[in-house]
Amino acid sequence: MTKEEVAKNAPKEAQEQLAQNTAERGIKSGATAAETVLAQHLGKAPDQLSSQEKNDPANKGYLEAANKFYALAQARNELGPKSTKDPSDPIEWSTRENGMVLAKAALDMSKHIHTKGDCARGPRQTLEQFGYILKPMIATKQGEVIQASGLFREVSRAEARPGDYFVRDWNQQVIAQHKGVNKGDSGFIYARNGNSLLAANDHHQVFPEDGGRYRNTKFLRPTAEFWARYGKGG
Repeated sequence: MTKEEVAKNAPKEAQEQLAQNTAERGIKSGATAAETVLAQHLGKAPDQLSSQEKNDPANKGYLEAANKFYALAQARNELGPKSTKDPSDPIEWSTRENGMVLAKAALDMSKHIHTKGDCARGPRQTLEQFGYILKPMIATKQGEVIQASGLFREVSRAEARPGDYFVRDWNQQVIAQHKGVNKGDSGFIYARNGNSLLAANDHHQVFPEDGGRYRNTKFLRPTAEFWARYGKGG
């Protein structure tokens, strides 16, 4: 079935779920939801997409629609069938849509940097693309600055979604190995696959949960005020 036939004949919820199911098959490999859906549409694997295909104006609408359906499907899943909340509410949708843009920027930045051990750099340089400037600092201090700005609000692990920033401490053993300095860890969530989170900082991977090297994770979501000031980046 072509994308035109899907748009014409499939119910809206079915279109959203189709986009979500297709996207989740590829996002673990580092592709975005939209890239995964586009790759299937073109009969390719996500890692076979060329830059020309990703930037082709003819595919731009398809990518935007795939991201929208994926985000809405995730929203409906999070809210549940009995919820009276509307994931298409203008304010809720705006922050969610902008979060998807931020998540993609964070993933792209992690692929560009492609190191390990400099976790504060990826999110800092991602935020710079949106005009939010931070000085270089360790992850734990960076998290304090971001939370104190008033432009992010804390959300729970269960609520975490693409575009949410995270920061956490090292455990005591790791701190001791670094002469008492708690540099910690930080980054952005770029995708959610069921209960698993995928994270990006100076590299990307399945989000390591608290209990091992890390503890005291906080998830911080950019507010509507953040987006009013910084838009969708350059």
